[in-house]
Amino acid sequence: MVNIYENSTADFTWKYYTPRLLKGILALEPAALIQIACTIAEAIKQGQRVFAFGNGGSAALAEQFIDSLIFSIPQEFPFDSYANVPYHRAIKWPNEIVFNQEVIRKGRKGDVAVLISASGNSLNILNVSKLCKKKEIVPISISQNGKICNDYEAKPLLQVIIAEPDQQIAEDITHAALQITCQLASIACSTTLDEQNVLEQIKHYAQMLDKELQLIDPNQIVEASASIAKAFTDGQKVFIEAPCMGNVAIQAHHGMHNLKWDGLSHIQKRPSNMVISGFDFIHLSGVGNDGGDGFNHAIEIADNSSEGDIALFFSTEQDKEIERRISLAAQKKEVRFFSLRIPEHPALSAQIAQTIIHLLGRTLNAYLHVQEGNIGKEEFASKLGNDLANLRYKEPIRKKLIEEYGEIQNG
Repeated sequence: MVNIYENSTADFTWKYYTPRLLKGILALEPAALIQIACTIAEAIKQGQRVFAFGNGGSAALAEQFIDSLIFSIPQEFPFDSYANVPYHRAIKWPNEIVFNQEVIRKGRKGDVAVLISASGNSLNILNVSKLCKKKEIVPISISQNGKICNDYEAKPLLQVIIAEPDQQIAEDITHAALQITCQLASIACSTTLDEQNVLEQIKHYAQMLDKELQLIDPNQIVEASASIAKAFTDGQKVFIEAPCMGNVAIQAHHGMHNLKWDGLSHIQKRPSNMVISGFDFIHLSGVGNDGGDGFNHAIEIADNSSEGDIALFFSTEQDKEIERRISLAAQKKEVRFFSLRIPEHPALSAQIAQTIIHLLGRTLNAYLHVQEGNIGKEEFASKLGNDLANLRYKEPIRKKLIEEYGEIQNG
């Protein structure tokens, strides 16, 4: 029966997910990307600030965008940039106004705010777009054709509409659009962008991605998902790490959210789901300053894992030594170790990691539904086609939480 899972996941990956991803990238409008890239480049040259906001997977994209922009823009154009809101400040405010607070305190006329929402319906994104327009900050949105595209007060001045109904694939297309925009903004700082050249850049990115997508092993996705499902059911921990590349480390954090939230979508008897990913800077710098630099993740596995835990490691060919350390720590503690291969290219490495995370989340969810008896093994393939992000909107999550834990009292 294992072949049912493997064959279904391979078909889903190669016949559904990746073709739609590549089609969506090739459908990006060069004129829209040029307009956005030039707006960002001009703001940077004028000494303005660049903000980027998003929720969940889109929050990861916002952080990656700012990180990529910093390393793409020529050093002679220093600029201030802000991605999302630090945790210690985010917990002070209700979610629907959390981005507004950053703009109120830091935003200036002429700044740029990149607003990322796969659905286009996130309330805090709508609210911050309205505020940006009032403060004469340029709001730019990348989303599906949701409320942000049709609400007069919230509608941004510049938009890229992702015409892909599956939100997780739309997230992957958005990732590509943002990475291409970073490259274009860098070029626009010193020269004029040509629409035909931009079209060629889009095609080139899609071609490179198509080649690197072949690194994904659907059988490994199934094996890892089954192992994670068993770990959750047995009350074990799952570690998901990317120690060598900044953007991929962001995606590892995204993976933690995806496995814990999307992966358990509509599972009635939610199992234990402890997922650990990376460190905050306080711990990372403290261990590194005391001589542990380069050994942080091996120390994490050695100190905090137990027999039966799972370790997922995003690695490139250049990460062999760190992978060896983590693998050795996992072996000593009898932790199941998975090496998830990604390319060296900075933009494509995070792109591939994000796609793997989405595939893991879906496969885990389908596997848990079979395990719980909600569907038969023969229905595994059709379950993979469920867009987990869209399912969230059909489930009365808030109502269930209030029933279980009680209403939140304000004041």
